[in-house]
Amino acid sequence: KALASSTNKKLSRAEAEKATGAPRHALVHALVHALSQGNTSDALATIHTVFEQGIDMQLYLSLTLEYVRQVLLLRYAPELSKAILEDLGEDAGTEASALAHQKDSLLSHDTLKVLLEAAARMRFAPVPSLPLEIAVLELARAFVDPASVAPPAPLLPEQPGGGAAEDEDEGGDVEDHAFLLR
Repeated sequence: KALASSTNKKLSRAEAEKATGAPRHALVHALVHALSQGNTSDALATIHTVFEQGIDMQLYLSLTLEYVRQVLLLRYAPELSKAILEDLGEDAGTEASALAHQKDSLLSHDTLKVLLEAAARMRFAPVPSLPLEIAVLELARAFVDPASVAPPAPLLPEQPGGGAAEDEDEGGDVEDHAFLLR
């Protein structure tokens, strides 16, 4: 179908996207670029645009995962760059290469893990974009400098005298309840 709609024997990305109903690469790149910058607002706005356009969120997330993977491979396995850039095509390859070599990029293997978890949750979500939105928020939390975040509120009620009620273990040390916040 896609090849039949092409004017020549070589299929352009735009022709393939139009014929298959795949989301435009620009939407995939916009999300990955926002994630690389730690720009939660732009990432969520891109997801909203994808959702509003009625694009299949599972397909969009699959394409996003593959793109992040390709960017990371360009960064960490330069010997694969020729094959990856051929696969991406000239425009997308240039964009991916720029993301891979961006010094302050926040893309990492953790980005892939969080997106993979979102993909696993997607088919059970009542709102198709929700797992991807949650993934972006999880990544945003990871991007924040811990020193700039206010300390968590105590988990236990205040005791008379100003301190929080705390459990003590057998050694008399106070148990750390911070793990409950994660």
